[in-house]
Amino acid sequence: QGPQLSCPQACCRNHFMAAEQKRPNSSGSSSTSADSSSSSASSDVLKVSPSVVAIQRGLLTNPVRLREILGDFDKLRSGCCTVAQFRRGLDLGRMQVTEDQFGELVREFAVHDRVDYSRFVQQVEQVFLVQGLEKTPRQLVPSPGATVKRASRSARHVENSTLHGILHRVAMYAKTRGVVLKYCFNSFDQNNCGLVTEAQFRRAFPFDALVPEHDLQTIVDHYFEVRDGIDMVNYRALHDDVDQRQHWNPVKQHFATSTFVPNPSQSQWTSENYSVEQKLQAQVAERRIRLMEYFQDFDPLRKGHCTVGQLRTVCNIVRLKLSEEELEHILRTYSRVDGLICYDALVAVIDSAFTLPALEKTPRARVLPMVPDLTYPARRAHLKLTVEDDLMIDAVEAVLRDRIETRRIEPLQLFQDFDRGHVPGTKKAVQENHCTRQQFARVLSAQGFEVTTAEIEMLCKRYCDLGNLDRVNYREFSAAVDVRPELRIARTQDIATPREAGKNKYFTRNGQIIPSPRWQTA
Repeated sequence: QGPQLSCPQACCRNHFMAAEQKRPNSSGSSSTSADSSSSSASSDVLKVSPSVVAIQRGLLTNPVRLREILGDFDKLRSGCCTVAQFRRGLDLGRMQVTEDQFGELVREFAVHDRVDYSRFVQQVEQVFLVQGLEKTPRQLVPSPGATVKRASRSARHVENSTLHGILHRVAMYAKTRGVVLKYCFNSFDQNNCGLVTEAQFRRAFPFDALVPEHDLQTIVDHYFEVRDGIDMVNYRALHDDVDQRQHWNPVKQHFATSTFVPNPSQSQWTSENYSVEQKLQAQVAERRIRLMEYFQDFDPLRKGHCTVGQLRTVCNIVRLKLSEEELEHILRTYSRVDGLICYDALVAVIDSAFTLPALEKTPRARVLPMVPDLTYPARRAHLKLTVEDDLMIDAVEAVLRDRIETRRIEPLQLFQDFDRGHVPGTKKAVQENHCTRQQFARVLSAQGFEVTTAEIEMLCKRYCDLGNLDRVNYREFSAAVDVRPELRIARTQDIATPREAGKNKYFTRNGQIIPSPRWQTA
């Protein structure tokens, strides 16, 4: 008798002795023995448990070497490992196994509180190879996956109950990301038959990171087909179902709505007095835009017309502020019978404000310089006030002017604390000379001016010059209520006040240095 062996070594010895007993007596094998071995192998294939079949299906789509993974936990190569190591090895091999299936595997391959992973791997690898093939060379080897039991139709019918929700999620993913499913599988379907293998389907499926494994298996089982003895997946049917759900309109839900309709604004602005061409002239002249060059990018033949979409594109590129009514006016005025826009005539009208047509033919013609009134429609839009409103605003300004003169307040500096704008793309600070309506009321209240809400509203009607009642031009307000606005504005802008011109004692008018009187006497 030999020494006492440990449990792993004993399991390995027992396994070896069982294999020796099953080994045939002679090295040669007749046809009868080959047939018996093939029948025994087929019987072993048919006797595998459903849990082993699930692992075999996973190996067909995700071929990994489970023997090497589980062998890392078996330093003595006894063929056994603990239950925790067996579970960890399946997780490392990405085998999707439920708790019930894992418990069935442990009970089937349990050996003295351990798991015989060697026998487990031998049964699982039957989907790829036949054990002991070197002893029976005449045995027919089935194709990979031919020995795997397929899921029954009843099982697929049960899983079809949750298929609607899965396809709805896939349709939302495809619609949100702009994915066409059938184009994802074209590289695997050279004959354009609409079928791919399960491994190819899993490899080309674009939402594998978003769809769980059991949901993806449900899709595979539903669109499973057998073509020429090969298990295939009909991806084209999946694409049709997903595309149908993308255009599915659910029943409209009735939400609580309000019947309140705000009264239309009765305010009239000075910008309404200008035509659309004058507004475009002001914006183009203010920013020095060459519209002809942008339109010619869409007109390589220089025919002088473009489409409506190209007109909108040019307006968006140069950031011209046009409402839908103003754009409709341009389309009605400069459109042809075929629907094209004569941009040549439009640009000629806009450029006529600051240049002359065919100036190269009349070189002596004089082009007048641009004046501030030309760009005024693009910069300012005042509210039209009545005579009564002007009188009320003048009375409020008179009261504020007296208090500012008495207290010697510089209102411009008070408003500049709220004007901390920046140039886009840089850290350079710039003052916009405007503040919000709340900031305007806050400054007046902080200085102790007893101004009511109605009076603030009247002041905003005069000094809101951007086409809305939210931004107040505080510089114009300060110039109106300040006693000496010239000196105050010059002091804030670092402009030196003029001084009396005297004789310079260092330089002459021609820039020559005046010698010192001390050196002249010497």
